[in-house]
Amino acid sequence: MSQKLARELAVKIQEYCDKRGQSLTSLSKESQVPYGTVKRIAQGEREPEFYNTLKLLMVLSPDGGECFDFLSRHYGDVGAFLSRVNYRPGHSSLSEALTDKISFYIIHLAAAKGVTRQEICEEYGRHGLEQVEKLLNKGLIREVNSRLVADNFSFPNAEVALKQMRFLVEDFDATQLGNKKSLLSLQILGLNDAGVSKIYEGLRSLLDSVGEMKDAQEYRGDQVIYLANMFNALRGQK
Repeated sequence: MSQKLARELAVKIQEYCDKRGQSLTSLSKESQVPYGTVKRIAQGEREPEFYNTLKLLMVLSPDGGECFDFLSRHYGDVGAFLSRVNYRPGHSSLSEALTDKISFYIIHLAAAKGVTRQEICEEYGRHGLEQVEKLLNKGLIREVNSRLVADNFSFPNAEVALKQMRFLVEDFDATQLGNKKSLLSLQILGLNDAGVSKIYEGLRSLLDSVGEMKDAQEYRGDQVIYLANMFNALRGQK
């Protein structure tokens, strides 16, 4: 266990007490970590055990993003595990934001290429700027050099993904059909297991290729496009 972890946790304890006017006794009661242990950690006299670190973080950093970052920095194996199981801090906040149409566009623009407040204002007006402030406060986007940016993310669940697809269907620009930026297709087929598997594997391969492009510098640019995929059995079929 590193001294750096102990120092950072001690700083968090001090900031918590200063900002909230709380005592170490209050922190001990709220975190359920013995007072003597809290005091020694706060004074830098003791390196915390992992379970005590978790208990304290739940009080000191209730924001999921801060807690995740702390664990990733100081407990690499834990951070790697949480990433592997597709944990993302703030899932409930992200789900809520992505089901609001304006927030949905702001988050995706920020993640795809970055966007300015002026661009948001021109497209969505005052309401758009209000949503920007809400997203910043929730830590779902951040402002860097006057641009709003966000990390790439996975959809929290199927319901949220389908809600976003509805937004895209509502705003689909059919006038672009025929150029290289727009395609529209609906296929309903009667297939055996081999045919179903062939389509599934083909779509998986396509999605893997598109996913690799996100981090490939040679493909990065300012044109924000979307690719929405649905593949399922027709209702009433198994």
